[in-house]
Amino acid sequence: MRQDASAVLMVVGAIAAYGCPASKGTDAAAGGGPATATNGATATAATGTGATGPTGTTASAGAGGTTGSGGGGAVYALPPSRRIAWSAGLDPLGGIPAFATEKNAVTDYGADNSGATNAATAINNCLAGTSLDHACYLPAGVYKLTASVTIPSRRVLRGARAAVAPWLDTTTDPAKDSVLVPSGAGVRVVFAGGNKASNWTPGPNQGACISSGYAQGSTQLTLAATAGCTHTPTTLAVGDFVSIYQNRDPAEISGPNDAQVEAYLGEDCGASCAGGDPHAFQQYSQVTAVAGNQVTLDWPIVSTTASPTGATVRKQTFGTSLAGLENVRLKGDGTVVGGMIAFHFARDSWVKGVETFQVGASSSGSPHVWADYSYRVELRDSYFHDGAGRDSGSDYGAEMFNWNSRFKIENNAFRHIRHSVVCESSCAGTAVLYNYSDDNGESVQGQPTKVDVGFLGQDMTPNHGAHPRMLLWEGNSAQSVWADYTHGSSSYGTVFRNHVRCDRSNEGLKSPPDFWACVEIEKYNRFYNLVGNVIGSPGWVAMRCASCQGTLIADATGFGWGGPATKWPVVFRFGYTSNGGSYADATSRTTALLHGNFDYVTGTQATWDGGAVHELPDSLYYAAKPDWWPAACAWPPYDPAPPVKLGKLPARERFLATASACD
Repeated sequence: MRQDASAVLMVVGAIAAYGCPASKGTDAAAGGGPATATNGATATAATGTGATGPTGTTASAGAGGTTGSGGGGAVYALPPSRRIAWSAGLDPLGGIPAFATEKNAVTDYGADNSGATNAATAINNCLAGTSLDHACYLPAGVYKLTASVTIPSRRVLRGARAAVAPWLDTTTDPAKDSVLVPSGAGVRVVFAGGNKASNWTPGPNQGACISSGYAQGSTQLTLAATAGCTHTPTTLAVGDFVSIYQNRDPAEISGPNDAQVEAYLGEDCGASCAGGDPHAFQQYSQVTAVAGNQVTLDWPIVSTTASPTGATVRKQTFGTSLAGLENVRLKGDGTVVGGMIAFHFARDSWVKGVETFQVGASSSGSPHVWADYSYRVELRDSYFHDGAGRDSGSDYGAEMFNWNSRFKIENNAFRHIRHSVVCESSCAGTAVLYNYSDDNGESVQGQPTKVDVGFLGQDMTPNHGAHPRMLLWEGNSAQSVWADYTHGSSSYGTVFRNHVRCDRSNEGLKSPPDFWACVEIEKYNRFYNLVGNVIGSPGWVAMRCASCQGTLIADATGFGWGGPATKWPVVFRFGYTSNGGSYADATSRTTALLHGNFDYVTGTQATWDGGAVHELPDSLYYAAKPDWWPAACAWPPYDPAPPVKLGKLPARERFLATASACD
């Protein structure tokens, strides 16, 4: 449903309802109480055994349980403190709008589609000359770019057709495809919505203190001076967007080495950070009502720490909104830095039906898609692949940096990159849904084009820098899921009904490997929900390593780099400082909830932390099969209940150019 910015959402009291939509296959039932670090769990690390984590209470049909795809019984639900009603990308506005094509970059503005001369000026003129809520059309051809293309608010740059095979690493058809060829490190397609100096009121390290209402589920905040917070009065009006953040709580928020979060994360305040704190625990929302010093928000507070201090509101504008890039291919020259597609201070914008190929290899950041200080951005139906090298910091797929909230990343393919989807700071409420990721991995450091086959590497990355929270990873086919401690902490990540293959198709893994983990939840990553996933594939361990036997849960010393091959692969590893590091944090496991995951090491659904309700909802995001899902494809694609179902994923079939995706 499209939200009206002028609508008033008044909630009496601090806590709003926080369940998913109540319909078949959702988690409307309460499946257990909040789990805590003092749960009394035990930790065991041994082949084929499992550590005991937090226990949720059971739900029954008589107690409000809903019926799942199996029918007839209660359906498991995450405890309310561990979930939100996920709605991300353009979904809060009713989906991606369909802007009609109005202008033609070639016939109306003289863009050269032969690839001989720079076309950026003509494309930018086309976008500027297109009426609001319309599209500038790029006919098939090749467009050389020696300067960036900037997409303004309420316009779309649309190519001839959505990206399909054959892909740019093999060939392309300029008679059918619109191919942008950026040349140079700073040339990209950009959604440029401003900067910190112009878009924040008040400026960095300043804001209006929250004296009451800062609690999970709250939509009503009182703004006033309060202890532990420097108050800067701020005038807010209905329709304003705000950034809401708190100070570091050392019990739950950390940078590397149990210290302050690095100053370039969060609001990126550098040496000017108040108390050294860049406020990495953050989310966005929009004001729907103002009454004196009380403001009402459209999106509730997703979570707080147990003992928050310094909760603050800062007004932020987004200079680019309702802007899109559709149906084009970007063929890089291996030099681009800062994202081949970049979002800065943008909201309610999207990338759809796009292919990117051959980003740069800069350690300062050369992802396919970069985003900072942005809200409700959607990346879908696209393919991001290949770069000039995979050393540290380079060739990431989609990288969300600094403050971002409610991104939706759905039905994409990621391949031949270092990490596919990476959250580095914030990312509150983001949903990563039904993507295919394969043949990714890190290079041998210093040899950027040589893949390190000594370990599988981290693929989908819920955390690579403090402090992502309340993320949903659902229905993906991934090599691995890995919340690291490289740049700090995270909390309340949910990994649901994915196929974590713990392998890659073509780039290999040496036998025996030096390290092999399927799901890695490192130190200071707390309250993770790992529910209903299928991990591994039939016969996959023996195929890769004849001497390997596998371990279900590693939550103790002895599972670092190297060592006896019999322990690999580890299905779930908790509490380590890095892949080559040491065991350091029992809380990563004792606050985790493992429920109904099937793994091909034990051949069972070995762990049911959530209690006696074993039937799982079809989705934590959708109330029913989404409209875009092919009619012939089974949904949900993965079912961990024996006999395990590993269905076909539309994103994978599109990448493979399967003629009929699900026949």
